[in-house]
Amino acid sequence: MKLNRDFFKIAAILLGAALLVILFFSILSKWEHKQGAVDISDSDMQDDGRLYLNGQCYAPNEDLDVTLLIGVDKYESQTQGESYNNNQQADFLMLLVMDRENESYTVLHLNRDTMTEIPVLGVRGEK
Repeated sequence: MKLNRDFFKIAAILLGAALLVILFFSILSKWEHKQGAVDISDSDMQDDGRLYLNGQCYAPNEDLDVTLLIGVDKYESQTQGESYNNNQQADFLMLLVMDRENESYTVLHLNRDTMTEIPVLGVRGEK
């Protein structure tokens, strides 16, 4: 009987420690995801494209050309059938920002695990 009680005590202690570790990492993960996040409501955006955030005005720069370069993980033929979509995943993401006024460019490499919602457009450009 003593062996069973010792076993259950050790199992309860290990289970409690495991739950504490899981709780710690879930709190840490939520905290990390909130770092650098900016909540932009529609009321902050003006009709002319200017954005007001924390008292600062951010206006679009018309002299910039921005290109998103995407490399797929493996070269395969398109999905067969009626759809014009493909099911390949991006392996490489890079944002190329070219400034025509200053004749300069900036390259921003994006983590391939970055996720965002992208509207799927039809053949005529409708969502």
